[in-house]
Amino acid sequence: MNPRLQKAILLAEMEEKGITQKELALGTGYSESRVSQLLNIEKPPRQFMIAAASFLDSIRLQYVIRGTIINPVYLNQIRDDFQTVMDKTRVENEETNKVIGAIKQLHNARSYKDCTRDQQRQIEEVVRQKIDDIIAGQHLLIAAKEFGVDVREAIKECNLKYIDRGYTSGKGTIKKDTCSPQASVSM
Repeated sequence: MNPRLQKAILLAEMEEKGITQKELALGTGYSESRVSQLLNIEKPPRQFMIAAASFLDSIRLQYVIRGTIINPVYLNQIRDDFQTVMDKTRVENEETNKVIGAIKQLHNARSYKDCTRDQQRQIEEVVRQKIDDIIAGQHLLIAAKEFGVDVREAIKECNLKYIDRGYTSGKGTIKKDTCSPQASVSM
């Protein structure tokens, strides 16, 4: 990801939250002089940026540092109100469900190459729409966090739900596919 964009978002988040370099130093475990140096170079090290994102509790900065489907330039511009983002997410979810509902049964297809061309086109459309859906979801998480929602707690609850439903063991291994009983995937 773009280190200059990361730094710009870090500085903007510090300003928005009223965090000084001294406070950032205390929160990240770096000395105040080292933080000053790092904030004045073109490409601060990844470890420092991760520590700063964690201290600032910034989902926006974490997405940019760790990588995301969202165009990173857009992350610096997202300032929609929570209701607007919820509305966008609802529309994307509805479109995804519509595309998935329209796909013909895959019957005995075990891979993409086993599908008819029509099925392949439908699968490609599902993938494109799901990407839109994921981007909308990431926007929603950012907006929810900025709205005051404890997003980390919500993520923990979602993970527990997936463990309870048997989709994952909680150790990074998918026990059963969420769509069909045939697949088994390790992460």
